[in-house]
Amino acid sequence: MKIDVKYCGGCNPRIDRAQIVRELEDRLRGRIEVITGRPSREWEIGILMCGCTSACVDRPEITGEAAGTCILVSGAMVDLQPVAEAEIADRVAEMLIRLKNV
Repeated sequence: MKIDVKYCGGCNPRIDRAQIVRELEDRLRGRIEVITGRPSREWEIGILMCGCTSACVDRPEITGEAAGTCILVSGAMVDLQPVAEAEIADRVAEMLIRLKNV
């Protein structure tokens, strides 16, 4: 399964966004392919990877590209629920498994 990751600009990071994505890839190795940048097709599942709670990437012009689900990571929160930074990759992996049985 291809997962599109949209990163914020990183102006005020409270978490290590790239590390969390690497951990997510490790947890779901062989089951997901992470794609970054602007896709040429509509994406089925996207992860909005924001370093702080401003969640600047959570905008209609970004989320409107998604044909399916977006998971929002904004600082130490996943879909607006507090999560310790060390547990963010696990929480997102669990959500992906539930959503698509990856």
